Amino acid sequence: MAAVLAIPAILEAEDQCVACHVELDDELAAPVEQFKTDVHSAAGLGCADCHGGDPTSDDPDESMDPKKGFHGKLDPLD
Repeated sequence: MAAVLAIPAILEAEDQCVACHVELDDELAAPVEQFKTDVHSAAGLGCADCHGGDPTSDDPDESMDPKKGFHGKLDPLD
């Protein structure tokens, strides 16, 4: 619950990735917690800027659809 309060409401409202992942178990919620102080956040990037997909959809099948460019775990060297 603390993670929910720490994420700016505007980011959560615009990015369903954050809204969903903050409710998941440790491994899948960790990126949301890390994002608060991450270089990507500081640069104004959201999840979909790197991972693709549709961050406006609250349907996991739609938001993480490979046809919408979704890539799960990325290789930082790519």
